[in-house]
Amino acid sequence: MPGLCKVLESATTQLRHLTVASANGQDDQYAGLLDACQTDRLQSLILQNGLYINRLFIRALLSYSRQHRFTLQVLDFENCMGVESKDLQLVLTSCPNLITFLAMAPQRRTTNINSSNGGHGGVSGGSSDMRISIKDLPTGMGNKPAWVCLRLQHLSIGFSGFISLQPSNFNRAMSFSADNDNNLNSYINNTSINASAKIYVDHIYSQLALLTELRTLRLGGEIEPVGGSGSGSVAALGATFPPEALSQTLMLTSPSSSSSSEASFDLTIKSGLGRLETLKRLQELDVQRIWHHRISARECAWMARSWPHLRTFRGSASVALSENTWEDGAGARVGLEAEARMSGVKKLVYVGEMKKSCPKVDVWVGLQRV
Repeated sequence: MPGLCKVLESATTQLRHLTVASANGQDDQYAGLLDACQTDRLQSLILQNGLYINRLFIRALLSYSRQHRFTLQVLDFENCMGVESKDLQLVLTSCPNLITFLAMAPQRRTTNINSSNGGHGGVSGGSSDMRISIKDLPTGMGNKPAWVCLRLQHLSIGFSGFISLQPSNFNRAMSFSADNDNNLNSYINNTSINASAKIYVDHIYSQLALLTELRTLRLGGEIEPVGGSGSGSVAALGATFPPEALSQTLMLTSPSSSSSSEASFDLTIKSGLGRLETLKRLQELDVQRIWHHRISARECAWMARSWPHLRTFRGSASVALSENTWEDGAGARVGLEAEARMSGVKKLVYVGEMKKSCPKVDVWVGLQRV
C-alpha cells in the first residue's frame, strides 16, 4: 500500500480511473491513497474484494471531491465493509456529479447478515450489507439537506431501521411467549409507530423522485432474517423466529392493515410508490433486497404506465410478508402457512402480474429468469 501511494504521488495528473482490489490495507491506508492522488481528473473510484473502509476514507473522499471540483462520477464500494449509514448519506448530499453510486451488494453476493445498521456485520465471503439507517435521515423540521447527485443514472442503496421504531427491542418482541402476548398485541395496534414510519418512507420516496436521470435502480429494505445460508424465505424466517412470533409480525404488513401498509417501505401505491413517476427513463428495477415488498397487480399496472422504458424487473424470491404471495400450479393463491408446509417451486403472484401488465419486461426472481 505505501508503494502505491508513492506511485500516485508522482503519477501524471491524467489519472481518471482508480480500482483498488487489495484487501490487506486499513482504513487510514485507503484514505492515504486519495490523499496521495495528484490528479484533478479522477472520474471513477472502484473498491473491490471486501475492503474495509470507514470514516477516515469517507472524509478523504469528500475532501478530495471538494478540492477537485467534484469530478468524481463513478463510486462503487458495494463489495466493501465498514461504511456507516451516516457516511452513505454524506456521499449522497455532497457529490453532485455522481452518475453511478453502488453501495449495496446484490443478493447473490451476501450471506448471513447480523446487523441492520449501515456498516459491517459478519458476512461470509467478505462483502457487507450496507444500508442507510432511517435514524440518519434528516426528517425533522428546518435542516433537511437533500441529495445533490441529481445526475445519477445507476444507484444501489438500501434503507433499514424501521424495526427500531418498536416500543421494545426487536429481539425482545420476537421472543414470543404467553407472558408477552399482550405486549406484542399492544405493539401491533400502536398506530403512532406507523405514523413515525411514514415520515421516513415519505422522505425516501421524495429523495428518489429527484433522480430523474435514473436508468437502473437497486433498492434494499430491512436486513433479511437469515437462517443459516438461506435468504429471507419462509424456511429461513421459521428458523430465525418462532412460528407464533412470525405470524404476529406478518400481521404488521398484511393487506388488511391499511395503516401499516401506508407506513411501510414495501413499494406499494399506498406507501407512496406513485411519487416515483418522475423516473421516466428507468430501464431496470431490482428489489430483490426488499424481502418485504408487496408488489401486486396495482403496482405492476402503475409501472407499465409510469415507466415506459422499463425492460428488466428483479423481484424477491422471499415471502413478501403477505398472506397471498404465492400461486400453486393451478393458479390458486397459497397462504403463508400452507407455503411453509409445501415443497416444490411455486409461482410468485407478482411475476404473473408483471408479465401481464408489462409484456416487454424481463422478469427475474433471484438468478432465474421466469
